[in-house]
Amino acid sequence: MLDRPLAAGAVFGGGRLIAPVASGTFSGPRLSGRLAGSANADWPVISADGHVAAIDARMCVQTHDGAIIFLTYTGRLLRGDTWTAYVAPVFETGDASHQWLNSILAVGKGEFDSRLSSLHYDFFELR
Repeated sequence: MLDRPLAAGAVFGGGRLIAPVASGTFSGPRLSGRLAGSANADWPVISADGHVAAIDARMCVQTHDGAIIFLTYTGRLLRGDTWTAYVAPVFETGDASHQWLNSILAVGKGEFDSRLSSLHYDFFELR
């Protein structure tokens, strides 16, 4: 669930937003869990024409077994019939049972709901 974004004004290349992420969950064949902490947000720069955003997201997640993972992703948010995000997530953890995350390369695609209040991503490990 997304909080109301804050406009930080014009910056090089467009307008900067600060978009806090209030809550979220994730699930998959190897991991499940939720967002942890309160510093989860995206810092996108929206193009002058309003049709593209450069994504700069940073999140802290906690897995079903208690591991803490720092998740960052960059990419592009494109405006069409709906807003679609294309991202490259990077995972960092010191948890021994999840060290495999530190070495993977992944991609993701996300779509907003009709009210632009939540975003659903699918992440894929490249092999």
